[in-house]
Amino acid sequence: AYYAFSGDIVENSPGEPEILCNNGSVSFIEAFNDVELKEINFYNPDESIEGKFVPKKKHGVLAIQSELAQSKPLSQLPSFRRSSLFPRHPGYYDDSIDDLYVPLSTLPPMKSEILNPNDQVISRIYYVTGDKIEHLQSLANYHDDQKGTSQRSKLESFNWVEAHRPEPSMAKIYAMNGDGPAVVVSSGQHLPVKKINFEWGESAFWAYHFPWAGKAGYVMPMLSPKGNGDWIVYMHLLKWQIELIEASPYHVFKPVTANYFNLI
Repeated sequence: AYYAFSGDIVENSPGEPEILCNNGSVSFIEAFNDVELKEINFYNPDESIEGKFVPKKKHGVLAIQSELAQSKPLSQLPSFRRSSLFPRHPGYYDDSIDDLYVPLSTLPPMKSEILNPNDQVISRIYYVTGDKIEHLQSLANYHDDQKGTSQRSKLESFNWVEAHRPEPSMAKIYAMNGDGPAVVVSSGQHLPVKKINFEWGESAFWAYHFPWAGKAGYVMPMLSPKGNGDWIVYMHLLKWQIELIEASPYHVFKPVTANYFNLI
């Protein structure tokens, strides 16, 4: 397998960002810190993680290329251009996709504003117990065609980008300003963290830390390393949103602590 993000992001002839598969951007950083796990503030990554355990990487991202890691030659030259076998030309997308993305040229100029302390964006990490997950899922209304609809929307999103090339675009939710709170909810449920082995034992803790700029929130749930059905949930939200969640009498989201992982 070849991970696209093990390449560099370069500019192609129309001026668009493109992945250059040169194997030059795979980073593996080995570091140590003179602190015990039980002393780490898992709940507040802004304090304990940001710029300390995880350095900023501006060019490319961390990935592992399995064939090179095993000293094997690449089975084929990687390419991430549109396949000539499945070109999807002309690309079709539903009009509703226009509500998801926006060309940068259509955005109004940014207005300078005085930042309210409650509008500060902060990161926190929580856990949700398995029994609460089951209860919430029992209340949700699932449809059998949800997965097919999701796949169709993804392909139509690709077609929307193709139709607007080479003009740069962005997710409209990220560009919202003054239109009310906006939150992107992703999912790391199927990331095979337990299968990742760097020869120093199984991970005691894992979570995302994705403090992107802007006021749009970001939420990423993952399975807990305890393997008991709990979830680890990373939240990057406005300060008042975090306070609202923590003030809930139902206490669905509980701060991750060393006690949760039985480190104390």
